[in-house]
Amino acid sequence: MLHPRSQVFASVVAVVGVALLSAAAEAQEPQSWIHVQIVGTDSAEGNLALNLPLSAVAAVVSMAPQGIVDSEGRLLVAEEHGLSVTYIRQMWRGITDAGDVDLVAMQHEDQTVRVSRDGDQMQVRVDNTENDETVHIDVPVVVVDALLSGDGDTLNIPAAIEELGQLRGDVVRVTEAARQIRVWIDEQSVQ
Repeated sequence: MLHPRSQVFASVVAVVGVALLSAAAEAQEPQSWIHVQIVGTDSAEGNLALNLPLSAVAAVVSMAPQGIVDSEGRLLVAEEHGLSVTYIRQMWRGITDAGDVDLVAMQHEDQTVRVSRDGDQMQVRVDNTENDETVHIDVPVVVVDALLSGDGDTLNIPAAIEELGQLRGDVVRVTEAARQIRVWIDEQSVQ
């Protein structure tokens, strides 16, 4: 039988050991990175490559001044433009209740626009055959759910970032005559 002091010491060592093992396991878990790449086909457009860990995005949001974000990092949205977050939540519930559906399908001259829900994805597709331009945006429904999980007129940015951290692959892809834009998430710190 161990002396009471030895039992306390053994307990402390065990707790510290478990904490160190947990920290080591967390450190080995891959970190999600968001990448933005803009490639211009002419010298006037220029190129951009931005690589950020999603944890840095959450930290930047948390540093926004009060009045823009609340103490929990949720974005406060004013009704200046006549569209409240509460109304957006109601519209979103209607969309999710409708299931897979085209929300907008429009064709005008050489341009086709389609906004739809397809399974677990919200999709925006814009194709302009005259200018040979395409826009593809895929946002998982769970990210929108998380974003709209705030209270009142707040958007829950931390929850949306957490859901984005589960994604891998393209989120936005734009192809224009003069440039290409790609936004994607993976576990690589550089492209």
